Amino acid sequence: MARSADYLQTAYAKWRRSLPDSYPHLSDYRRVLLKWVKGFEAYWEPDPDQPALGKCRTRMKQTPVNTARVLPVYAACAACGGPADPEWPAERFARRINAAIAYLCSGYDATRNPAMPNFQYRSESCPTGYWAIQPGPNQHRAEHWVIGNMLDVMQIAPDILTAENRRRIREILVDIVEAERTSGRAYSLTDYRHEGITWTMNLFARGAMFYPDHPLAQEWMDIAKHGFASSMSVEQDLQNERVLDGKPVKEWVARRCPVFYPDFTFSHHGLGIHPGYMCLGFHRTASLYELMKRRGLAISPVWYNRYRDTRNIIKGLALWDGRVAYPNGKDWADYVYGAASMLFHMVGLQMMFRDGEARRIEQGIFRQLEWLQLSRGEGNFSPPDAEYVFNTNDAKNLAFAWWVHENHGFARPMKPEKFDRRPTRVLHSPHSEFVCVRDPSRFASWGWHAMPVPYAPRGRGPTTGLIIPRGRGYGDHLAQWDDSLIPEYWTESDTGESRFLKAVSKSRQVETFKGGFAVSEQFDMHPAAADKKEILPAVVADQRVMVALPDGRTVLFFACGKALESVQGLSTTDMHYHFVRSVFSDMKRMVYHDAGQEECRHIRNKRTTWLNIDGMLGIVPVGMKARVSCTPYGEVDKKGNPPVNARDPFGMHAGQTVLLEVCSLRAKDYRAGQDVFGAGVGFVTDVTPAKTRQLAKVFREETPCEGVRLYRLRGQDGKEYVVAANVSDSDARIPAVAFKGARFLTRERAGETGGRGTTACVRLAARHCIVLAAK
Repeated sequence: MARSADYLQTAYAKWRRSLPDSYPHLSDYRRVLLKWVKGFEAYWEPDPDQPALGKCRTRMKQTPVNTARVLPVYAACAACGGPADPEWPAERFARRINAAIAYLCSGYDATRNPAMPNFQYRSESCPTGYWAIQPGPNQHRAEHWVIGNMLDVMQIAPDILTAENRRRIREILVDIVEAERTSGRAYSLTDYRHEGITWTMNLFARGAMFYPDHPLAQEWMDIAKHGFASSMSVEQDLQNERVLDGKPVKEWVARRCPVFYPDFTFSHHGLGIHPGYMCLGFHRTASLYELMKRRGLAISPVWYNRYRDTRNIIKGLALWDGRVAYPNGKDWADYVYGAASMLFHMVGLQMMFRDGEARRIEQGIFRQLEWLQLSRGEGNFSPPDAEYVFNTNDAKNLAFAWWVHENHGFARPMKPEKFDRRPTRVLHSPHSEFVCVRDPSRFASWGWHAMPVPYAPRGRGPTTGLIIPRGRGYGDHLAQWDDSLIPEYWTESDTGESRFLKAVSKSRQVETFKGGFAVSEQFDMHPAAADKKEILPAVVADQRVMVALPDGRTVLFFACGKALESVQGLSTTDMHYHFVRSVFSDMKRMVYHDAGQEECRHIRNKRTTWLNIDGMLGIVPVGMKARVSCTPYGEVDKKGNPPVNARDPFGMHAGQTVLLEVCSLRAKDYRAGQDVFGAGVGFVTDVTPAKTRQLAKVFREETPCEGVRLYRLRGQDGKEYVVAANVSDSDARIPAVAFKGARFLTRERAGETGGRGTTACVRLAARHCIVLAAK
């Protein structure tokens, strides 16, 4: 691929190239955390009821939780080596930690009043509060977070704690642990959210290790073993006879199984698979392993059963610079939230298994975090961003990663060229509702759980197509968002009022093959009813096809609409593509097209046969010209530039999301049975504008028979591919000569018909697609 001068001269690219291959070192962790500590200082304040403690709590919502989450950060800063900061010597961290713990311990309510909420604020103007045992089932047990972070200090920097704080921590821990044990919750494990299992078992395990003199210490340890074994279990473990620590796996996990889906994916926040949350609840596993390893204790495999299996899913989604893709859209890669947790688990894999691939991923995520820090104001993630962009939980995970490296070193990283050439992986998860492929030069996915339907912004439903070019691996990967590539339909009244049609899923077929996948999906589009619970008859049938070809670079997206009933004033964006102007691209995106090149925010209604973004991603409308417009989201200044910290519709973000409309149709009346549109677009990763212009001449669309669209594409491997989509409601018979002896890559809904004396045909099921490759 020819280098794009515009792209490779970004500030991030220059900084990225200046770093040593061994980056980050321990000193880099210290630098990033100290900047955060100094920015976070504005959050500390005294407790009016205990002025002698000095600054001891944070001015935040859920004060006990967030004050407690800061403790591991300060403990790591006090305990880890490196040059001392004159402004923040170890003694200052110790004072802050002890004051915070004294404040937290004084606010613990041991009465366990079921009528009392989890946080009982002392006054409306003073967001500090008592914390107590949460009596309700299947809840976030915030008291486990609070006491758990005090135990983290005992693990990281035990010598800095006062005798009084040690005593109070033990009293509160025993009270909480015994409440869980005697209630039966800890034995059944059914009363916890899945990630809550490890939060709770963390208390049992560390209680047994820190207080072995307690008469129930051994029982606590046994409970914790069952909990940790269950926390990453899958259904097949219930039949697993493999013996671990004296018992078959099926007996260890019997109390709560399964937690993960059979393919080791994990849903959260209504997003299908959520890589960040696949890690957030399970950092206790790695930190427990660290404690036992450093103490020289025998580490049973029960503690980390399935740890590698679940973490390997994250590794399989890691891109070329180490950053991690979200296959169900909602790519939060430019947020710190979740990234720090994934980084910590890559450090855990190094400690446990000396995993060199995990080291490479850790390096990429750390560069992402530090560049976001360097690009923000004073570089300290300071207010108002500290809670939402780099919150206390994220800082805690980064601090623990630093602590683990301090005590257990670094794994030898996988060589860059080997990391770049990792085998192509195709993953279809019907459980987490996505299919994806990651190649050396492409990540592509189709997800149908991108956002719960009630929250879908404009009626399109919870589906998303994600296409990410490698872009020479510098981390700027054109992040996309919910509903990317999904057509919109709306009607416009005579008065100019717009009403979006609502998508209701009708059918979906997914097929995978070596190096790629094919998805065909149909939606019925319904008018919006005055009563949100009422569903009016569908007026449009919408079909989408996404095919990732096995050349490792090319994706074909096809969409069409057909009127089921007469509909007036129907408008549509046939397809559109979301990406981000971020701090990794100097807040710019250059779009190349027939008429030249423009920064994306200036493009309005351009007619073109091809376009290319940043010299990295080629987009070719097949058989038509595209009408291209870009619409930036969020606040912008008079020149159209967004402030770096502007809040856009997706929350606090490093940059600004941009909607690139590839095709659209203005308001028109349609009769029942009339086609609204049919559009195919080829996406090719890591191609120059000149190469994209050439592709526009060789990608072809044909109509071999009624109701079938056929696309011929030459892949970047030099091979010919054919994609045929049946857009009708009945099976189609396509003359076999149209495929010229090509071989099927997909077969579930297609087959050859005809015999001696008859014309050979290929039968293609209704509303489905097939993919073939030249023999």
